[in-house]
Amino acid sequence: MTLILHFVGLAVVGGEKTKISRAFAIAFLGAFVNFVLTLLFILLPISVVFSWEYTLVFRVFLSIVVLLALIRSFYKTRWLGAIAVAVLVLVMLVLELFVKDFLLSLKIVLILQLL
Repeated sequence: MTLILHFVGLAVVGGEKTKISRAFAIAFLGAFVNFVLTLLFILLPISVVFSWEYTLVFRVFLSIVVLLALIRSFYKTRWLGAIAVAVLVLVMLVLELFVKDFLLSLKIVLILQLL
C-alpha cells in the first residue's frame, strides 16, 4: 500500500509534498489506528447498547476519517485532495487484487495442463 499511496500522491498532490517516508507513515499509522479501533470496539461493551452492525459502521467511519486526516496532514493538502488520494488508492488496490488473482489463476491453469 505504501508504494501505491506514494505514486498516487505524486499524481494528485505533487512531488514536493509526497515522499516515500510520508507514504509509509500514513500506511503504518492508518493500520495501527485501525487495529486500536478494532480492539476498542471489541473490548468495550458498546455492542450491548447498540447492535454489532452499528458499531461496525461507526468503526469503519472512524477509520476512514482518521485515514483522510493522516493523508491531509502528511501530504499537506485539503480535504478534497485527501479524498481524491484515498479514492485513487482504493481503485489501484482493487486493480492490484484483480491482476494478482488473474496471474494466480493463470499459474494454476498452466500447472494443471502440465499434469
